[in-house]
Amino acid sequence: GQIRQMEEDQQGWESASSAMLEREKAKAEADRKQRDAQLESMESRLKTAMDAEAKAHLQIDGLRQQIKRQAQDVAQMEQTAQDNAHKLSLMQANYDQAMLSNKSLQRENQELTAKIVDLEKAARTRTPQTETKSEADRLSRDEHEKTNREHSFGEGSISHKEPV
Repeated sequence: GQIRQMEEDQQGWESASSAMLEREKAKAEADRKQRDAQLESMESRLKTAMDAEAKAHLQIDGLRQQIKRQAQDVAQMEQTAQDNAHKLSLMQANYDQAMLSNKSLQRENQELTAKIVDLEKAARTRTPQTETKSEADRLSRDEHEKTNREHSFGEGSISHKEPV
């Protein structure tokens, strides 16, 4: 009886051990599945993060290129502004010179206009014989003054005239 009891006990133990082993296997399988699911989730999140990082790097590179182009545009605009300032300076100098020339020409024009007016007045008041008489008077006065200057002495302003 004891052997039988031992055999039954052993079967019970084996059965219990087998059941316990099955439960341990099932638990280990469930734990493995849970770890696999967690690992897949972590891998998915890592891939998403890596994709976001790569996208961010592309955006950063794009922004760097944009900034570089804008800096070149600004440099070009600054150069254009300097060129325009130089051109404006030259134009101002040319304008100033033209204004001076214009003023000079206006003065010259006024002088010539005044001479023309004087000549027209003189032409209206002169007749051919008065012209000749006036011209002779003028020549006589000029010659008289010239002679006085040439033969003038310092003391008493005595002058000798040579016959003409």
